[in-house]
Amino acid sequence: MLHSRLVPLLTQSAIIFAITSMPNIAAAEEPYSNNAYDNISSMLAFSPMQAGAYGNTGLTSPNVTFLSNQSEIDLFYKVYGFMNFALSNSSMGIPNNIQATNVGSTIYVAWQSNIAGNNHVFLSLIYQTDVFTTPVELTPPDAGNATHLQLKALGPQVSLVWQDDNNVTGVSSIYGALSFDGGEHFVVNKLNAGNTNATDPVLATPVWAFWKQEVDPNNQGDPCGGGGPGPFPDSGLSGSVGNSTSLSSIQSSELPGVLCAHWW
Repeated sequence: MLHSRLVPLLTQSAIIFAITSMPNIAAAEEPYSNNAYDNISSMLAFSPMQAGAYGNTGLTSPNVTFLSNQSEIDLFYKVYGFMNFALSNSSMGIPNNIQATNVGSTIYVAWQSNIAGNNHVFLSLIYQTDVFTTPVELTPPDAGNATHLQLKALGPQVSLVWQDDNNVTGVSSIYGALSFDGGEHFVVNKLNAGNTNATDPVLATPVWAFWKQEVDPNNQGDPCGGGGPGPFPDSGLSGSVGNSTSLSSIQSSELPGVLCAHWW
């Protein structure tokens, strides 16, 4: 008997608790008067779809809307806004290999641009506004064809490296561009030494770059070259007197090249 009396009572209590615990949906809804916003918001609202067999079924998958006609596109941009503009012009050639990074609200973008068969390197940036600076060319006047462009930034330091293939001599070199003041000033120079091929650069961080260097038979003790004193990885390795150092202690008869590291 006690059980039969408790069941209706518990059921009634559960219903009362559920009703009183329900959020005030009407009060939570914002009274939007913009019909356009309501329409586009409903198009972009999340759906209760669950992920497939290879996803996490406990998470809600995003809803994807394909804006298939111009009226939908116009409505989307009317509500959310947009801005398209050109960073380069036809005189700067055909852009390729675009690189971009940011530090806070400052955005850096660099790219190779094919002008008369040679890639040149350009850079532009934006400081806490919606206007990018006029692009500046980083490749020297006597540069060859730029490839393998890479860009990194951390704090006020911004670094770029690329491979320069000289069309006249046929020798490839590694060039770097460095700024210590957030992109206001850049210094550009050749990173590798000698007249042997330097190829396949990798910019790991704004302060460390790597590349493959052919050994110069006349300069076996200093295959990578460099500038001022730098941190050598290990005293047992053949290091150069400078910021570039060899990571392979070898003789030219053993291998045709070494792996070089450059520290700014």
